[in-house]
Amino acid sequence: MLRMYALFSLLALSACDDGGQASPTPGADAAQVDAQPRDAASDSGPRPTPDIDVQPGALTLVAVPGEASPPGEVRVRNTGDARLRLDEIVFEPADARFVLEDLFALPADIAPGEEVAFRVTFRSTGPGEVRTALIIRSQDPDEGQVTVPITAREQQDCLRVSPAMVTLGRVQPGQQSGRFAVTISNCGDVELAITDVRVEGDQGFVWTPPEGREAVGPLSQSGVLSLDIWYVNTQLAPGELTTAHLVVESTATANPRVDVELQARGDDVQGCLPVFEPSRLEFDVVRIGTERTVAVTLKNQGSDACSIRDLSVEPVRGPAANTFRIERGDEVEVPGAGEITFSVVYAPQVADPIGDRAMLHFDYHDTESMENRRASTQLLGVGAEALIGGVPDEVLFHDVTTPGCASKEQGTAATNVGFVPLCVTGFRLEGDTCDEFVLLAEPDFSQCIPLMPDEGVPFPFVFQPAELGERTCSLVVTSDAMNTAELVIPLRGQGVEGPATVDNHVVPRLDAQRRAYFGLSRPAVADSIQVMLNDMPNNRWDFDAESNSIFFEPRNHPQRDDRLRIEYDAVCFDRR
Repeated sequence: MLRMYALFSLLALSACDDGGQASPTPGADAAQVDAQPRDAASDSGPRPTPDIDVQPGALTLVAVPGEASPPGEVRVRNTGDARLRLDEIVFEPADARFVLEDLFALPADIAPGEEVAFRVTFRSTGPGEVRTALIIRSQDPDEGQVTVPITAREQQDCLRVSPAMVTLGRVQPGQQSGRFAVTISNCGDVELAITDVRVEGDQGFVWTPPEGREAVGPLSQSGVLSLDIWYVNTQLAPGELTTAHLVVESTATANPRVDVELQARGDDVQGCLPVFEPSRLEFDVVRIGTERTVAVTLKNQGSDACSIRDLSVEPVRGPAANTFRIERGDEVEVPGAGEITFSVVYAPQVADPIGDRAMLHFDYHDTESMENRRASTQLLGVGAEALIGGVPDEVLFHDVTTPGCASKEQGTAATNVGFVPLCVTGFRLEGDTCDEFVLLAEPDFSQCIPLMPDEGVPFPFVFQPAELGERTCSLVVTSDAMNTAELVIPLRGQGVEGPATVDNHVVPRLDAQRRAYFGLSRPAVADSIQVMLNDMPNNRWDFDAESNSIFFEPRNHPQRDDRLRIEYDAVCFDRR
């Protein structure tokens, strides 16, 4: 349940010192791509083969009417051990509303372990859902065609208020009813603004937003605002019915005004008048397999005792394994103008992001009216797993001169990517070449390191290759997370002979209003950089040392499909 991914644009086609990927070599000859060196070992073992991996497996694009959607990124990775040739990337069925952006020239080849990326946008021309599929064809021997389904539609706003009617029951003179929840939810694709909330009709109906929030203001996509509403009886005669409307106005175009009907009825003087405090029990997010307890006070605001018939929980939604239970003593009544306190325990066993709901019922006998009655309140909770992930989930050091040099410092963090706390208990390095990856600061695991959501334990490294070729190591982090007992974060680097480096790019379609950046695969010595455009020297660029990229101002942009060659010497960082 990793929650974040960076969206690369022009840098997606180039390698950079902080984890970017090398661009594909376009126009590779098929015979060169498929040819594999053969020797005695290859005759006796399996021949290296490419293996394509495309992420994500499906795309959903949502566009503002008449405009292009935010781009959806597609990443193609070669997880095999031979070069992968991409032959064709098309939409089937073809639809001019779908556009490929930042697409490199085809055919193109991807080295083992490398990745390329491009983007897909959708320009809406009207309401309704549109479907197509992205077809990626390659020379992967067992998956020559990969299909990525695409669903697209126009942006929609939507406001939902529930329930449509609230009946607050009978209310004694001078008393107030129990509280009822009205939920306002943004069910659309864009942020809305609640512009007004008011009661039209009997002003004895009172509402309030949650503590610390305002009812009027922005409501984010998927946002929810819950209002408490109740009735204060200052003038109703016994049996008299009163009505009003809770009006919610917003910027939603389809339903800018929503009305909730409100009802209450006057009651005779009642000896027992129970009220829950708090008026609604919210348990927030609880780690599955654990419990959270909330104390509840049941106050009798009447003058006569409430004879307790039952305290019970009625499930409303959520898995049956996620339970609310009541823990109380042996009380048989709530004295007049008195109270009792008990506990409700929430014990989720299954993760459910929508959340669990139940009603807490107090069934009692009112000795004054000689009637059996019920008072109720809501119970709300969410069960969630403790989740750990690497951010980033792989550390790529790329090329470092051997011997004598180290990489620049890079790192990762074992991060709490869930919604409940977890505990990181230790780590180890696994692999034959782990001594070439130097951990600069070792976390203190004399006791577990607790992590709240979005917190992480940092692991900074430098890569110091002792030999030429690819070197690998695995950082293994242990914790009490529920998605994995051991988080494995690969560390990869390449030892190369010298500092001289050449990066090749094919110029994609560029944004005419923005600088065009081309990342370098190794940290570059600034005054060593030379740029060739279509094999001719070019000096209409600048160097951005912070991002280790060259860039062209809009007036100096190269043309689409131009060939860009960048030659430079890599920086040799001191070994630790």
